[in-house]
Amino acid sequence: MVERFLEQQQVVCAVLAEYRKKWHLMPKDSDITVLETVKAVLEPLSLFTDALSGEKHTTLSSVLPLLWKIFECLSHEQSDSALAKEMKEKIHEYLQHRYDDLQLRFLLNTATYLDPRFKNSFVSLKDDVKQSLLDEVKKIGNEKEGIASRVSGGLSSKEVRPSKKSKNHLKFLLSTIQGEKKEKGEPAS
Repeated sequence: MVERFLEQQQVVCAVLAEYRKKWHLMPKDSDITVLETVKAVLEPLSLFTDALSGEKHTTLSSVLPLLWKIFECLSHEQSDSALAKEMKEKIHEYLQHRYDDLQLRFLLNTATYLDPRFKNSFVSLKDDVKQSLLDEVKKIGNEKEGIASRVSGGLSSKEVRPSKKSKNHLKFLLSTIQGEKKEKGEPAS
C-alpha cells in the first residue's frame, strides 16, 4: 500500500491541488521521506511474507532459516536514517521477544535439525536436540523391541526421498538463504 501510494504520489498531489479545501491533505516532503523509509525497511520482509503465504504446507523447520535471513535484513547499514534504524531495532526486538521461549526455540531447533535441507546450519541448541532425540529413540526402543535396530540401520532411500515437485518460491528462498549462510562462514546459530 505504501509502495502504491509512492508510485501514485504525483497523481494524488495533482488531484488534491485542484481542490483548495483539500490542500491540508497534501503530503509534505517529510511525509514522503517517512513513507520511503518505511518502504525501504519493510520491502525485504515482504519477500518472506510472499514466500510463506504462497505455500500450501509451510514446514516448521523453515522458521529458523527465515528468521536468520530476516535478522540479516534488519542489520544496520551506514546509510540508514535514524527512523530506519529505529524501525529495524523495533522489529528485531519484537521478533527476539516472540521467539524467546525456551520450549519454542527447542521445538524449532529440533524441526530444523531433522530437516536434511539445512544440515544443522541454523540449529543453536544442537547438543540438547541431539541428546533429546537419542533419549527418545532409546525410550521407544525400550518400549518396543526391534524399532531401535530399524532406526539405527537406517531407512531405505525410497522411504527418505520426498516426491519431486516443481521448484517453488519458498524452496528457492531457503536454498538461497542456506548459500548465504555458508558464504558468510558463520557458525551454527
